[in-house]
Amino acid sequence: MATIKTEKIEIDLPEDIIFAMKGLEKPEEVKKKLKITLAILLFQERAISLGKATELSEMSRVKFMEVLK
Repeated sequence: MATIKTEKIEIDLPEDIIFAMKGLEKPEEVKKKLKITLAILLFQERAISLGKATELSEMSRVKFMEVLK
């Protein structure tokens, strides 16, 4: 299996948002939700294919399609 080249990005968020995220979720859960949300957004804007969206969201195609409903 080929390795996927990745790049890190950084975003600035208000402190109250960071505080809210820390209070509700573990960092890995926040990361997972952000990746799913980004996959949905990019797919809906037709910037990426369904295959790429499922890859980014780390979900099966069927599960990703269920989330879209």
